[in-house]
This record gives sequence, C-alpha cells and structure tokens, in this order.
Amino acid sequence: MMESCVKPPVLFNGWKHHLGYVCKVTVEFSAYTDIPAKNIFKELKAIGNSQFDLYTGKYCEAEIREKIIEHLNKNNISNKSNYFNWIESENKRFKTVAIGDGSIWTMLRGNIKSYYIHIHPARYSPHTMRVKANPWKSAIASLIYTQMDKKKACDPEIINKSRQLLAGLEAIHEKFDHTIIDLIDIISNKYNDLPME
Repeated sequence: MMESCVKPPVLFNGWKHHLGYVCKVTVEFSAYTDIPAKNIFKELKAIGNSQFDLYTGKYCEAEIREKIIEHLNKNNISNKSNYFNWIESENKRFKTVAIGDGSIWTMLRGNIKSYYIHIHPARYSPHTMRVKANPWKSAIASLIYTQMDKKKACDPEIINKSRQLLAGLEAIHEKFDHTIIDLIDIISNKYNDLPME
C-alpha cells in the first residue's frame, strides 16, 4: 500500500512527486549504516515502474497539502462526498488546481479509506520535471549507498551495486544511462538548497 507523506485526507506519494521530500528521506537513510536493504527496497518500491512528474518548487509537502485544502474549503468542498461529486462533475474523473507558486495539481479520488484526496503534480506543470522510475530509484539508491557522497554516487560500478542491493534492479551492462548521474546531481543540489531546521 502506498503511504502518504502528508496527513489525511490527502494522499501524496512523496517518493514520486516531491523532490524536497526525497532529499530529506535520502539523507535520513544515509545517516544509518544498519538499515536493512529490504527496508530501503520497500520504500523505493513505492516509486513504481512508470514515468511521473516530480515537483521541484519551493513548497514543502505540508504546505502543498494546506494549499489544496484551502482551495477546497474556499469552494465548499469540505467532505468526502462533496469532493467525490466535484471530481466526477465533468465525467473526467479528475480535476486540476493551481496553487500559489503557479504549480498545477491533479486531483483524483483516493482509494484508501481516510485518504480520499489523491494528488500529484499535473503533467508538465510549472516547477516540475518528468522522471522515469528506474533511473530515479537508481539515483536515490546510489546516494543512500554512498551516504550522500555525490562523487562516489556517480561511479557506474557503485550505481550498479546500489541498484541491485537497494532497488532490486539489474546491473546496467549495455550503454550506461547518464540520466542517473543527472538525477544524482539534481537531488544533491536540491539538498544543498534546503533550509536547515
């Protein structure tokens, strides 16, 4: 079951859709050398196997949740029944909502009891990038494996080792996918830009 990185009723997969969340959790995992590989594998499994849109903007996960709830409350969509009626009102099974930084969010029916508002960034929304799942998992796994050592994390041998150990992916034997190195760079740079708590 997918876990949400925010409180109910909003279902939001941070691993797939929020760069800041990924940075924070990657650093947390990197700090511990005794986390079993199967635990990391389980977390990375939430990323799935397809392409998705990753929010790269200034709002943290909780702020996005707040903005979405504010929008719904302002439009008298304050409970599950109203929300489902609103989603289905145009026979599209989803709606889109823009929030303060100009990013656009797709709103769907949540299929977990207390999480009935399922959100993710709209495709090609401002402050997002399109990402493929396996290079994304590889970048995260490599950074965790090397404890956020960007230089080591970019080594193809390390990437292959971490892919197999932490992400359950096969080693890359053919042409090496340099997208992984670009994604390692993006995660590292975003981490360096995050405000210290």
